[in-house]
Amino acid sequence: MTIAALALLASLTAEPPAERVIPPDAVLLTKAQYGELKASVEQVKKLQSLLDAFSKRIQFLEERAGFRPLPERNVTRAKSLGKVRFGKTVRRFASPSDKGKKRDLRAVLQSHRATVVTFWATWCKPCTSKAELEHLGALQSELARYGSGLISIAVDDAPTVRNDPRASSWLYPYWQIKDGHLDTLPMSMLRTGGVGLPLFLVVDSSGEIRWLRKQALTADAVRDLVTAAVVGY
Repeated sequence: MTIAALALLASLTAEPPAERVIPPDAVLLTKAQYGELKASVEQVKKLQSLLDAFSKRIQFLEERAGFRPLPERNVTRAKSLGKVRFGKTVRRFASPSDKGKKRDLRAVLQSHRATVVTFWATWCKPCTSKAELEHLGALQSELARYGSGLISIAVDDAPTVRNDPRASSWLYPYWQIKDGHLDTLPMSMLRTGGVGLPLFLVVDSSGEIRWLRKQALTADAVRDLVTAAVVGY
């Protein structure tokens, strides 16, 4: 049998190609229609993302205005921790060249409804990182917008802080209290070992601790510390 005959026989015995079965309720789309539908889906996703962001913004504004309780996400509500105990006069440094002027730190607390107090040291890497210093600057600026203040306390001795090669990058002004995180905090915190650095406290005008944070800052933590100082207690 020739090759041609074999090919003819194969074509006669082969099964016919299966026809594509389309369900009766199927909707047929052109490529253009499919493209438009896909674009609409992407647009809906973008609108949903905007709506989620708007909802978060509304929640933040409600917290800042005191209409909604501040959740313990980035700061923790203090439970009867007591008061910070500042001496009458503490040295304040306004610039790298400043030799420090003594001022009444208690009067500074009393001048604000609430103040954020932070303790840091030159040997504390999280305290002196570039990101932390940037967040501290943002925290200082935001607190000032709402009539609150930031008291930044270095717990090294004064020469160590002033002569550090990074001194030009410190957030100014800062206050210097040798071992300040040990000498000014209430015994209730010292007993529990809650004196690691960096440490952030939201205190009222009497020095009573209302909120605290025991780790480095984030953008969200800055937001919540400001909120806590404005309406959080």
